[in-house]
Amino acid sequence: MIFRKRKKKETNVFQEELIQSPGRTAAKAFFRRKLSIIGMIIFLFIGIGVFVLSYFLPTDFHHSDSTQMNIAPGFNFLSIPRGLNNNARHISLGSSYGIGVDNNGNVYLWGTMSSNLRRGLAFGARRTDPLVNVLRDLGPVSLVAAGVDHIIVVEESGRIVGWGGTHPESTRVPDHVQNRNIIDIQASHWVTIALDDTGTLHFWGNENPFRFHSRGLSGQVAAFDINIISAIALTNENYRYGKGHLYVLSPRGGVDEQFANIPPEIQGRVIDVALTDVSGGAILDDGTVVTWTTNRTPREELILQIPEQVQGRARQIEGGRHHFSVLLDDGSVVSWGYNHLGQTNFSSSLRNQESIFVSYFQNVSIDAYGNTNTWGHRGYLMGTDARGRDLFRRVVHGGRITFSVGFVAVVVAAIIGVLLGGIAGYFGKAADMIIMRLAEIIESIPFLPLVITLTVALGGRLSETQRMIMIMMLLGFLTWTGFCRMTRGQILSEREREFVVAARAMGVHNSAIIFRHIMPNVMSIVLVMITLSLASGMLTEATLSFLGFGIDAPTPTWGNLLDTARDGPSIVNLWWQWVFPALFLGLTTLSINTMGDGLRDALDPRVSGGGR
Repeated sequence: MIFRKRKKKETNVFQEELIQSPGRTAAKAFFRRKLSIIGMIIFLFIGIGVFVLSYFLPTDFHHSDSTQMNIAPGFNFLSIPRGLNNNARHISLGSSYGIGVDNNGNVYLWGTMSSNLRRGLAFGARRTDPLVNVLRDLGPVSLVAAGVDHIIVVEESGRIVGWGGTHPESTRVPDHVQNRNIIDIQASHWVTIALDDTGTLHFWGNENPFRFHSRGLSGQVAAFDINIISAIALTNENYRYGKGHLYVLSPRGGVDEQFANIPPEIQGRVIDVALTDVSGGAILDDGTVVTWTTNRTPREELILQIPEQVQGRARQIEGGRHHFSVLLDDGSVVSWGYNHLGQTNFSSSLRNQESIFVSYFQNVSIDAYGNTNTWGHRGYLMGTDARGRDLFRRVVHGGRITFSVGFVAVVVAAIIGVLLGGIAGYFGKAADMIIMRLAEIIESIPFLPLVITLTVALGGRLSETQRMIMIMMLLGFLTWTGFCRMTRGQILSEREREFVVAARAMGVHNSAIIFRHIMPNVMSIVLVMITLSLASGMLTEATLSFLGFGIDAPTPTWGNLLDTARDGPSIVNLWWQWVFPALFLGLTTLSINTMGDGLRDALDPRVSGGGR
């Protein structure tokens, strides 16, 4: 007997769609639209990204750091030029840049500098660089000092030159300091301190916030250190009590109390000293390290937890804003303290280091061959804002809040609109007239003025979370009319169809007919409208926050992050503060609209090419 293989019956595309479920047909139609798929991918990438990253990137909305204000995007804080490698002599680190000198007296600059150091960076303007002219006039340099926004350079001839600075006094070097043999120099916010070979300290700059003084220390200083609010000196053998004593250079009390509270048992034994912004640290004559402070907050506790491997082996200590770095007797380095910007992520493989240079959140060491090694904070992906906060973190958290406000507002509007529209469309008569007249009244009220008035009237008495909830509810309660009209129209066309008449004849309850028989046929259109309304809700929240009537800073949203775009100079000079929030807001709303258009076309068989 011969068995013949039965030929498989082929179906064309029209027959195939007839035996598929409507959902599968719509899904295939949607995924044939490349633009809609791209929009969906962008939407999911941004939406999931802001919620996931906000969990892994916690941030303090009230954080402020005057040393990190208005820094442009980039990761070049520790990008030391090649010419300085194998030949480094002295390095000084600013808040976001560095300056170094090689053994030939040449000066090198790197990093992101403030507008006071680099001018003429406006788009379309002629680029000028005041540093170039200064550096061309310099002779061989021996020492450099980098402040927040000013630089001081000491030539081998003894001449001292400075530039930059918010205050002119920062770079106005006194005549009596010129041509002295300066052996150490350090700069801070608006002040500079220099130590000459006679053991005498010299101060200049805007000293009003600090009121530095060194009464009784002339010719008796062996070393010193400075931070953004204070300074401390280490005495030499000419001091009346002997060398190794510490002396706070600014008045005792207030912000200087944590530095003046020096443990008395270490006086006379100190060989090196350093300051962070919240504590002091010293190396004693037996190589042990001691730290002190009076503010026992969690941040200070981290600084006071000295690693065991440094005890008895330390030979140099340097301090950043919230961390210490120590050079040990075998040339290795150790860093510890508050590590929110990676400033203590040192390499345990470093050996044969001769000196370390630490400031703010950066660290640099030089080995016996003049090679440089770096660790710490390297920069910001999206720059910082006017309060020194990481803009990338604020964009992430701002996106999460903008997404949440828009989504909750649309869900509230959809629930109210679909419920009232379903009642109006199914029951008609008095219910239809009352609901539609109410919708007309809501629509006739100017939307933005009403939201602004309610926000101003109620927002001042609410917390940040309560204010956010209020914005969500206001947007939801005032935007349900579109859902209501659309649902009513769909149910009016569905309620007279055969399956609805059959359900009535079988005695099915009205609520079951609405929610089990009619609504499933309407929800596809509701889903499309929810998608399109989400973009509108996000834009509305951004508009309100940008105008100052939505969610206020410091709580970030994509709307209030655009605040920098209010004035012309900021738009040009601080472009990153508005470009990135605007870019993400624009991409998100555009992708949502593209995805919504694709859903609408895929679910509507009357659209030309829909489902094909």
